[in-house]
Amino acid sequence: MQVFFKKATIACHCPHLAKNSRNEEHIQTSTSVMESERERLKPFRRALSKEDQEAFDRLFDRAKMHTSAGIYMANPWPMDTILVSICWNTESSSRRSQVS
Repeated sequence: MQVFFKKATIACHCPHLAKNSRNEEHIQTSTSVMESERERLKPFRRALSKEDQEAFDRLFDRAKMHTSAGIYMANPWPMDTILVSICWNTESSSRRSQVS
């Protein structure tokens, strides 16, 4: 199921299509979806060293910086949007450091 809402939510696909107490489906916000993905990856994060856990957290923080662009991507697979956001941030940071 895909539902498109400008700037309010992103397209969601199960399991990100949540159910409320009345068993009605609703679309999660992009921030909520990102946090769900982060939560899903907690076991992976815990297996990392302390230094790598901090790097993992920085990557998700970078992805949050591009949430508004991710909304327009309207991808039913949120991890794709998160990874593209991380790659974009890394590329633009690299480009800025080369210019300086």
